[in-house]
This record gives sequence, structure tokens and C-alpha cells, in this order.
Amino acid sequence: MSILKKIVIGLMIFLVVLGIAGFFIAPPLVKPYIMKKMSGALHRKASIEKIIINPYAVSITLKKFSLEDPGKPKPFVAFDELYVNADLSSSIFRRALILKQTTLTNPYVGISRKPDGSYNFSDLLPKDEAKPEKEEKPFLFSLNNIQIINGNIDFEDGPKKTNHTVRELNVSVPFISNIEYHLEKYVEPKFSARINDNKFELVGKTRPFLTSRATSFDVDIQDLDIPYYLNYVPVKMNCQLKSARLDTRMKINFIMNQDKSPALTLTGGVTLRKIVLDDMQNNKILQLPSLNVDMASVEPFVSNIHLASIAIDSPELVIRRDKQGDINLLNLTKKQTKKPEPEKEKPAAQ
Repeated sequence: MSILKKIVIGLMIFLVVLGIAGFFIAPPLVKPYIMKKMSGALHRKASIEKIIINPYAVSITLKKFSLEDPGKPKPFVAFDELYVNADLSSSIFRRALILKQTTLTNPYVGISRKPDGSYNFSDLLPKDEAKPEKEEKPFLFSLNNIQIINGNIDFEDGPKKTNHTVRELNVSVPFISNIEYHLEKYVEPKFSARINDNKFELVGKTRPFLTSRATSFDVDIQDLDIPYYLNYVPVKMNCQLKSARLDTRMKINFIMNQDKSPALTLTGGVTLRKIVLDDMQNNKILQLPSLNVDMASVEPFVSNIHLASIAIDSPELVIRRDKQGDINLLNLTKKQTKKPEPEKEKPAAQ
């Protein structure tokens, strides 16, 4: 038997064994491990109906996932299917996590706000802990072709005794990455949903070329009440935004060149009006009738910001320094912490 024939037979046997291990052996072993780890980390019972692993395509599919919401009949998070397709060769070569496609089908999220203002996921938020001053290399990733299909969200606001719903949520994101990486095909960015029975749709306009493809969005928002939505932010602030209105006339351009990494560019204007910011004791901090920012070009993925103009109308800023030397402007977002009590002196030994 020739050496080439032996190599071919050995390769075929390896592929067969790999297929058997991936399709039949790995899923029943991985499934209970994932459910146990997720349940322990999230303090909620997690369940998965089926896991499919394709070693040839380097993909994994999770079917019928559910994460319970303690004390609630509906789950906290659930979905019918999650499909993830990795680019193994590029991940190894670049030493980064590179996913060619991620598709989430029929996801559901149940959010509830409790009477004390906390949320049913507040226990999952990271706590403020002192981190050692040590420079670590950033985790490199490139998540491409992200799609959410027919998502649903229920928001139960206990303090306000209202319910909000999001239905038919569809999102397509071409990529989220902190490295330069190029695929042959990307999904077109889009967003659509029915929010409280009002339909919202943001669909890109694509202009195909021989060597590139450009997609643009027009984002027009008029008289958006910012404080109303800040009430739903789970992070507590040391100030209160009593008034602020938002108007936008932006254009989002997504360009994919054949020989370059995709680029995202923002142009247009953003206007903030009737800004009133006070501290928690209702002392004035900032009053600003109008702030207008005209963006010539903003590229968030490469940290390139070019502003054509910034116009501020009659600002009033109040700066205070207390007896301890703390300046009010430095504590707007800092979380208040209790000062440690002085240690009591131990009685001297007799």
C-alpha cells in the first residue's frame, strides 16, 4: 500500500471519527455542563432542549433555551434557536474570537421593575470592586452577520403600574469588532419592531458597486423626552436630569470595500434643548437652553471624530466645593459608598 493511499485512508478515518464525536458524542456531554454552569452563575434555572454540533462547519446550534424568572410564570430569557458559526482558521491565526454568523430566532426577554426601583436582573449587574492596577491585553473579537429574528420583550413597570411591549423585533448588525477583519458577505443593517403597538422601522439603503457597497440610514428624531427614558436606567446617579429634549438629523453610512475592513460613519446634527440638571438636593448644576453639534464625520470604530461646529446657547453652570473639598461636578456619576467605621480599640489584657 502506497504512502499516499495510507494518508488518504487515515484522513478519511479521522474525518469519520470527528463527525461521530461531534454529532453524537459531544452534544449529550456538553448539554448538562452548560445548563449547570449557567444555572450556577446566573442563579436561575437554565434549560436547553437540544444541542447540535457540526464539527465540519465549526458551528453549534442551541434549541429551545429557557432561563427562568424566579416567582414568575414566564421566563426571564428564552429563544427557539441560537446558531453560531465560527471561523476557526482565522481565529487561530489572529488569536481572536471570530464568528462568521450569529442568528437568534424568536428570542423573548421579560423585564420587571420592582416597587423599590430595582429590576429582576439587578443581581446580575457587576458590583463596583477595586481592580488591581495591571495592564492586560484586550480580548480581541470580531462578531459578524448578527441577526435577531422576531424578538419579543415584555416590560412590567411596577412603580408606574404600566406595561410596555416590543413585538416583531428584527435586527441585523453587519459586525461588532475591535480588530480589522473582512468577510466576503455581510448582512445589511436594519431595525424594525412594534413598540407599544407603534411600528418603528429603520432600513438601510444599499448602493452596490464593483469594488464596494454602501448602506445609509437617515435617523430623524424630534422632541424626544430624555428624562422619561432615564427613569428606566438601572444605574443610580448622584444627580437628576429634570429636563432635556433631543432632536437628530443624522445619516449613518456603512461602507464595505473589497480590499478594506468595513467602515461606519456618522454625519449630520444632534441638538439637545431645555437641559436642566440638578443635584439630589435640588441645587442647580446646569441650565442649558440649547446645545447643537454638527458632525462632519464621526467614525466610532476607529475613534476618528471630526466635528464641524458646536453651538452652546446661554449656558449656566454652578460649581460648588464642600467643606471636605469635594467638587459637585466630580460626583455626578460616582456611586456613593459608606465610609468604613473606625475600628474600636480592644481592651487591654489584664
